[in-house]
Amino acid sequence: MKKIVVLILVALCAASTIMALRPIRPAKALVPGDINGDGIVNIYDATLASAAFGLVTGDPDFNPLADMNLDGKIDIFDMLLLAMNFGQTGPI
Repeated sequence: MKKIVVLILVALCAASTIMALRPIRPAKALVPGDINGDGIVNIYDATLASAAFGLVTGDPDFNPLADMNLDGKIDIFDMLLLAMNFGQTGPI
């Protein structure tokens, strides 16, 4: 009985570790501007975009998820896309 309980606990720990390591963002953005993939374009996404503002592909802190128009740089056009969709929600 003790071995079964231990095996169940090990399985639960492994499953929770796997869930913690999986990315939040879905493979395909459902709402443009939802950088963190939580299903809503909000201040958290704006914070991520602003942290990457001015960076280009290849820069150490470049966040490709913030490059919403896929031009290789995080600029005002990406911010405009985020602003246009601010408050929008979608399934996650």
